[in-house]
Amino acid sequence: MYGHLRKMKGGVMNFGKWVSQELVKMNKTQEWLINRTKISVGSIQRWQKGEQPGLDAYMIICSSIARYRGLPIKDVLYQAVREHPILWKGEKK
Repeated sequence: MYGHLRKMKGGVMNFGKWVSQELVKMNKTQEWLINRTKISVGSIQRWQKGEQPGLDAYMIICSSIARYRGLPIKDVLYQAVREHPILWKGEKK
């Protein structure tokens, strides 16, 4: 059903794994993200296990990544949403 999504080892990438991947690309740690967003380490760990964040947390994380990378938030939101089988049902570019 979600074959158009990029896959990681172990299946479709979830939001937590996407966040971890972005932190690696930016050479930043979870602690950096926690300090910047005030989102708990427990929340981030739950996302990495596959739980989906609420919209507010989703926006806070994407906004922080966008600001750090100097990108429009819409671009980061698009990247993040493409990794979610629940949220993304569009065509792969």
